[in-house]
Amino acid sequence: MSMPDERAWRRVLRLVAFLAPIVYVGILLEVTVHEVVGHGLTALALGGTFSGFTVHWDGMGWAQTSPDPNAGVWQAVAVLAAGIVVTTVVGASLCFWASRLRSDSGRGWVLAIIGSVMLLGGSQYAFWSGLQTNGPGDPSRIFDLLSKAGLPHVDLARTCCVVAAAITFLFGGWWSGRLLLKRIETHFGQGQPLTPRNRAIALLAMIVPGVILHYVFSFEDLAPGIGRLASHAGVASFLLIGGVLFRFPPRPFPRAFVLPWWHQLTAWCALGLLALPIHLWWHDGVHWGPQVSTDQR
Repeated sequence: MSMPDERAWRRVLRLVAFLAPIVYVGILLEVTVHEVVGHGLTALALGGTFSGFTVHWDGMGWAQTSPDPNAGVWQAVAVLAAGIVVTTVVGASLCFWASRLRSDSGRGWVLAIIGSVMLLGGSQYAFWSGLQTNGPGDPSRIFDLLSKAGLPHVDLARTCCVVAAAITFLFGGWWSGRLLLKRIETHFGQGQPLTPRNRAIALLAMIVPGVILHYVFSFEDLAPGIGRLASHAGVASFLLIGGVLFRFPPRPFPRAFVLPWWHQLTAWCALGLLALPIHLWWHDGVHWGPQVSTDQR
């Protein structure tokens, strides 16, 4: 079935008005969970300190932690790794929840989008930072700590981590794309599969925001010297995943849910509630203890 001609653009705009704030909420939640729940709470749980954090509008952030002075290198490794691990687990859990829903709904859209942002963000960060030595990112710092501690087979561990991150990113991209395409086909096909032409348009509409984000976000902050390689590779992976989804599309839900106006209002209110503390406090950093030198992204 093709997309309906009558009022089609109005339906597209209503859907975009609902999804756009959710995507940005997902980006801000990802960095907040990464810093606070991942680095901060893990440091506290292992006997260290958590004295503040910073969240910026561009999705960058830092957590100020310090390990227990009597702890070994593994505590520092656990705190550094916790940010990526927590966001990846939370993202995968949200995507799994969305995949278990048997009907189209606003809840499914929110779970799929926020879960996708968290799942893909952590794995991509682990890949590019893991490739570097003496880099500022958490994965690079983990392997530098292990090397300085004289542990064996650090290069093998780095290679395994990078390969696992790449597989996670590609699988997560396919899984996320499948969840979103299923809902797009349901929404515009009214429970019937889209025509190949309209499916291609839908996939292009899914890919374009990711392309824009890849070229707006600077990977240089996480992996200095990487240039545009990370952006080009990310876009190429999206095109590959899009081709797979075009050839093997998911089956739409039997019935599309009607998007009410209050869903859009709720999405923008959620963005406002999250943006307010960032504007007032988090952007400049929130501190409740002595300043420490350990900052984690």
